[in-house]
Amino acid sequence: MTAKMTGSQDGNIAGVVKQKDPQQTILTLGGTGPNGSSQVLHLLNLGWDYVHQLNRVNVLSASSFAYFIFIALGLGKLKKENYRLYDKGVREIHHASFFKALTHFARWGLPKKPLYDNQLIKETIRYLWEDDFMNMPLSAFNENLQFWVYCSASDKNICISSRNFPEMAMWEVVSACVSIPYIHGEFVYGEHSFRDAIFSPSFKNLRRELIKPPLEHVYLNYKKESTVGKVCYLKNTRTKYPDIELLADYAMLAFNFSNMRVNKTHQAVLEAIE
Repeated sequence: MTAKMTGSQDGNIAGVVKQKDPQQTILTLGGTGPNGSSQVLHLLNLGWDYVHQLNRVNVLSASSFAYFIFIALGLGKLKKENYRLYDKGVREIHHASFFKALTHFARWGLPKKPLYDNQLIKETIRYLWEDDFMNMPLSAFNENLQFWVYCSASDKNICISSRNFPEMAMWEVVSACVSIPYIHGEFVYGEHSFRDAIFSPSFKNLRRELIKPPLEHVYLNYKKESTVGKVCYLKNTRTKYPDIELLADYAMLAFNFSNMRVNKTHQAVLEAIE
């Protein structure tokens, strides 16, 4: 499955990555913020076969949304009309409110109590994906996948893969990846209390471990674009102000403002597959 690319967001990943032997290359999807689809066009441009042949695909944070949107598009399991209206739909699911968010964050520092119930992540997943897809066990997906999360119960970064969590459903994997303590709290799974690895006290250590293997490595992220040794960092979008864009995306979701950037990204994905 290869996209018909019509824009510039950004075809260069295929030019960079496809020069590399997939079996000797690692792809890390290093987070997106609320605009989870900002990495989908990159995955479409790489193509289904190439992504599945990669030595490893590391997935962090909301990149789990991007990866499973990519897979669901290939299997016909994405609710396309809901996907088109995602920005409005996710705010309605969360009953997003300017005054609720203002009250929640109008304290010194980040509040310990989450703004939303964790169950709303599952409702968001149900809004986007067909039920049979969101309930598929991780063992049904490609073995090269590794989802990285932080467990506060054990104070460890944990790899969720088909080897150690084969029965974990897709929606549970995503919930573990995107649970930010002050937004949705943590996702409880058995003895684990999972949260987004980027919002953990040991994320820098995890990132160092991810880029340690002596293989070609493409690290797709929201901010950095450079090459360090065998690691090629590529940005999700061409924005000149990634930090401001990321904060704005979080604020617009929490304070119930329409996000045209998210709407345009989703529209571009749908146009790319037509």
